[in-house]
Amino acid sequence: MTSAITINNLQDVQKINEIACSFYYDTWVHGETEMMDAKSFLGLVSLIGKPNLNFVVPDDEEAKSAIKMVKKYFHQ
Repeated sequence: MTSAITINNLQDVQKINEIACSFYYDTWVHGETEMMDAKSFLGLVSLIGKPNLNFVVPDDEEAKSAIKMVKKYFHQ
């Protein structure tokens, strides 16, 4: 499952990282040419300002809650 996101600043990085760390499964942020572990704060910092990012979680029922949290924050 994916949700489009934009990382504009450290506040966005902190929120994505907080969401990712609240779940036990792997979470990722994919760009056009890169893929970072969403639990890696420094990795996420390197994506500030990059276009076409997606927050990615496994396709299962429990992971839907992570996508909902991301959509709530980034699509208000």
